[in-house]
Amino acid sequence: MRTPLLAALSSVLFLSACGDKEPEERKMPESFPVLETTPPEPSAPLPPAAMVMVELIEVEFEDFSEWSLSHEMSPTAASGLRLEVQRWLKNERAVSLGSMVVNCKNGSTAKTSSVREFRYPAKFAQESVASEPEKKEKEKEKGKEKEKEKEKGKGKVKGKADGDDEKTKKKAPASEKTVIKTNPSPVAFDFREAGISLEVSIQSMDPKSGLIELSVNPELVKYIETIRWKAAPGNDLGEFESPSFDANSIKTDITVQSGYFSLLGMSKIPEGMKSVTTNDGLLLAFIRADSNQPKTK
Repeated sequence: MRTPLLAALSSVLFLSACGDKEPEERKMPESFPVLETTPPEPSAPLPPAAMVMVELIEVEFEDFSEWSLSHEMSPTAASGLRLEVQRWLKNERAVSLGSMVVNCKNGSTAKTSSVREFRYPAKFAQESVASEPEKKEKEKEKGKEKEKEKEKGKGKVKGKADGDDEKTKKKAPASEKTVIKTNPSPVAFDFREAGISLEVSIQSMDPKSGLIELSVNPELVKYIETIRWKAAPGNDLGEFESPSFDANSIKTDITVQSGYFSLLGMSKIPEGMKSVTTNDGLLLAFIRADSNQPKTK
């Protein structure tokens, strides 16, 4: 049995072992090891590749129109325009709709995307089921009458040759069939991705001039709403739903100077994608590709 003296002694030993001080908080280190910013020199030449960046920026039509009146639009030298657009962004007269960066090797294709997939029925099928109406009572009555006639005439009618009564017999009316159509069901689907995506293919890279030839396909798709469609008159499909989208896309082949901005193209912003900060919006698509190859003379 535990006595009060033993209990007090146990408490003293416990306090002396643990101490009466609160546990110290874990302190974070004042600094972390700095990562090496300059990679070591490779022992062999790197395979030709480029870091490709595409920016989609919505600007005011008025601002771009005024700029284009006093500046030349060069596809391989758009750094001046990109700098001007940066000022519009700071003054809230432009909106960035997305930026994508992908690392692509020479002669290869690379793709990056951030999307949501929508699937919707594109083809319907409707099955037909045949059913016979219930006429059992009438058929039974007709059958009884025929049996009575056969018993009276022994299956024959006087004055007629054998087999003639078979020709004169009235054929029983064929069972009427009613076609019942089932509810239509989808048998094929289409899909569309909503979001932002970029596909890049590099055809060639010239280390002497720094020129890069590539195929680019940026796409910006926004889901707007789901529309309920009614089938044409005489069609039993009823109603079905289908999503609607607004999209901006550019697909082109372009030659760019490594390290400089180029203008891929410009298009009007659809009404459903227009930003609240712009009145008449235009979408400018900029591209910049930085080669990993040192320039040679």
